[in-house]
Amino acid sequence: MRQRFPPRYLQNVGKIIVVANSKGGAGKTTIAVNLVAYQSDLGHKVALIDADYNQLSAADWLARMEHQVAVFSLTNDQQENHRNRELRRLIGRIRDDFDYVVIDTKGEAATTTDQALLLADLALIPFQPSGLDYWRLQDTLDAVAFSQEQNAGRPAAWLVLNQTSGRDSVGNKIREQLRDSGIPIAKHTLYAVNAYRDAPQLGTVSTRRKDAAGRNHAQAMIALFCEVLQPLNQGPQRRAANA
Repeated sequence: MRQRFPPRYLQNVGKIIVVANSKGGAGKTTIAVNLVAYQSDLGHKVALIDADYNQLSAADWLARMEHQVAVFSLTNDQQENHRNRELRRLIGRIRDDFDYVVIDTKGEAATTTDQALLLADLALIPFQPSGLDYWRLQDTLDAVAFSQEQNAGRPAAWLVLNQTSGRDSVGNKIREQLRDSGIPIAKHTLYAVNAYRDAPQLGTVSTRRKDAAGRNHAQAMIALFCEVLQPLNQGPQRRAANA
């Protein structure tokens, strides 16, 4: 059965979701683009900010497919402090015009990521089951912890295991090592399958795959989104202005 989020009129507006990891190749862009496309396909008003200004892979991916997502990109032609100011102003200007604003960040330690986390309601931290990913993960965990200390526990956060399998002994060991990190690990994981890798080449996202090769993995990603967005859908709700 297809899993769905609560009706749009029950959603809070202006939620900021940051996808972050200071190591490249962790799966940030895959999660960010699939999340905004899926939310938009459900009828939500969604924006994506591509803050990976040296790559802009998320913006490029969306440019190759049909969607109703508003896309904003930071540029690399200015000093870091000016770029940080640009990001803060952009978030302040657009957040109440959308149900969700998703920010895809750089695959390295960057002050723009720190700025985004300070303004976020939710942080998603994808990581792959390798020793190198585990070692580099601490920078991101520290940045999230600092934001939570400054903002009375916000953002809520999830670790998302990516490119793994049920028999991955290294992944299972890393899961155990991260249980004391203070950030929960999502029950739903993303397996190392071609369905996720091939979606950009097909001009689509995994959540739209209905073919035999991609259908099950589309449902797995949708289940992940339902799980990690749960903190945003709890507590008092108000009618969206554009419902």
